[in-house]
Amino acid sequence: MWRLPGEAYDKHCIRRRWKGFSEFMFWGAFSYDKKGPCHVWEKETIEEKREGKADLEARNSLIKKANKQKWEKEQRKWLRDWIKAHGRKPGGMRKTWKHNEKTGAFVVKNG
Repeated sequence: MWRLPGEAYDKHCIRRRWKGFSEFMFWGAFSYDKKGPCHVWEKETIEEKREGKADLEARNSLIKKANKQKWEKEQRKWLRDWIKAHGRKPGGMRKTWKHNEKTGAFVVKNG
């Protein structure tokens, strides 16, 4: 807003602030001579969280089989290399596959 020095505190130049509380995140970009995009993210509603969780589960169900095959292939290679190096199978419990971030699943991280 542009105003004259004598208008700094006139009622028609000042807008009262809302004194409530709201959580949001703001991201913006600017440089010397340009203004970039800016975004405001507000806190998710319960419905948005539900929709996001359903979307994530749908995406993971599409890639689950391929990720399991990839993991099994890596385990077979690891076992072949182990036997070649040690001349025997490794002892202990066998590894089991779980669809998590380490094996290629999409996850939501906090923070």
